[in-house]
Amino acid sequence: MGTTLASVMTTPADPNKKRHDVVIKMVKLANLILAKVMDTLSL
Repeated sequence: MGTTLASVMTTPADPNKKRHDVVIKMVKLANLILAKVMDTLSL
């Protein structure tokens, strides 16, 4: 895992980077939705 991350960091022209960015955006969005749901449930 560590070596893969390092290779991704050192190769900005990685074809998988775009997909990786999309995954990160999806995770952030999911966390945002989850936080809103938790807020609603706690009220």
